[in-house]
Amino acid sequence: MASYRYAGGRRRCGSQRSKLALAFLICCSTAKSEDATTLVNMQRHRVGLGPLVFDEHLQAGAEAKAKKAADLTYKGHLGGSYYGATYEGIGYDKRNIFRSCYLYTAKAGSKVGAAIVKGKDGFFYCCLLVKSKTRLQPHPR
Repeated sequence: MASYRYAGGRRRCGSQRSKLALAFLICCSTAKSEDATTLVNMQRHRVGLGPLVFDEHLQAGAEAKAKKAADLTYKGHLGGSYYGATYEGIGYDKRNIFRSCYLYTAKAGSKVGAAIVKGKDGFFYCCLLVKSKTRLQPHPR
């Protein structure tokens, strides 16, 4: 069984409690546009972090930015509007996983828009727009 470390010691993945929480996250996301937010919350759950909250306006912005980056195969910040978000995190990977700054530093309950789009070069381009009242660090130290 896989395991991970967190501040409180060692915890096992796959416990009954984490399976129920994961099932809850999957069942609560029925709209297609919420799929990336569900993926983000599943990745956060694996390391013991609380979920982020889907926001339609931020979602539209994240989808536009991820699609543009994938179309241009651009691996960096595109600039322009944050669509009302406080922070923008972008990332890319060959695997269908969500990579982005602020993924693990955003506070549980923060409003987000998340999108992941596959580019013609085979990379998955990610955009995470976070609306937070607290100051965030891009990477955990």
